[in-house]
Amino acid sequence: MTLADSLLHTEGALRSALLAKRGICDSTGKGSETELTIESQLLRPYLPKAFDCLKGAVVSSTNPAKQSSAIDRIIYDSDTAAPLIYGAAHSIFPIECVAGVVEITMSLDASKLREDIVRMSSVKEMRRRRFLVPVQGSSTRVQSIEQDAMSARSFVIGLPDDASWKASTIACALREIQVEVGGFTHVHGVYVIGIGFFSTLPVEAASDNKYQIEYWSGDDRLFDFVTHFVGRFSDGLGFLQDGQRSWRATSKVRSFRSVYHARFGLCILPVIRDLKACAGSHIDASHPQARSCDWTVHCRSVCGCDTHRESARFPPARKRA
Repeated sequence: MTLADSLLHTEGALRSALLAKRGICDSTGKGSETELTIESQLLRPYLPKAFDCLKGAVVSSTNPAKQSSAIDRIIYDSDTAAPLIYGAAHSIFPIECVAGVVEITMSLDASKLREDIVRMSSVKEMRRRRFLVPVQGSSTRVQSIEQDAMSARSFVIGLPDDASWKASTIACALREIQVEVGGFTHVHGVYVIGIGFFSTLPVEAASDNKYQIEYWSGDDRLFDFVTHFVGRFSDGLGFLQDGQRSWRATSKVRSFRSVYHARFGLCILPVIRDLKACAGSHIDASHPQARSCDWTVHCRSVCGCDTHRESARFPPARKRA
């Protein structure tokens, strides 16, 4: 068995575990079981040290009376702060310790995806954070400061309601929903189990084209989800400067995934489909921007509303007898 086979079997085991829960009639019980399965198999094993996850809501010191919508799993930095109210079923978190939010669903379609994105936006719009820092020259006094930080990283994970849901259709839906909802809706990742992993590309300036979608639907889609998930929360690891907890993204962490794809993914997972198979899929292998090299083909095409990319690995093109 190759590593590519192991990835497929791992995803298959996760899918089977979730499908086994669909027979539960009670919607609350079904939802809870789905969340626990995703948490134990996809979230906790890959969270960086000091990060934890719980179900709950978020409050901001600028308006402490207003709580966010309930979020299936809130990723928080326990080194920064603890929940204001802890509960095994529901906790309340200060925005200062929140690094990310995850919505989990048993039956994901475009309507449910929109609902999840809107729900997460209530946390993502909370960017003002308050911290206590030492007063210079004093060993006992502190002062309160405010700063705008990065918004919480956001992910949606779920089984597709329709197993034939096309990756290109999902990419279009993800973009259209974010354009329609607007505001703080940048979705960092959507993992549709068994179909693909989808990510919204970051922008440098307000004038840039927002909500461009990049996705991976090859056999290594689980690997792509994991490396994005780890990378996003490693981006948010804090560092101490003059006693102040701040957030930054480091080039070293951002290169984590690209290094693994260059040294690990492309060498160990090279043969998934060939160019002939690609030409018959929703990727246009004859597109002018599609190019081949020894190990990879990066294909770009237009999925109705925007440019998207599927990353797939192929052997060099070869003639068939």
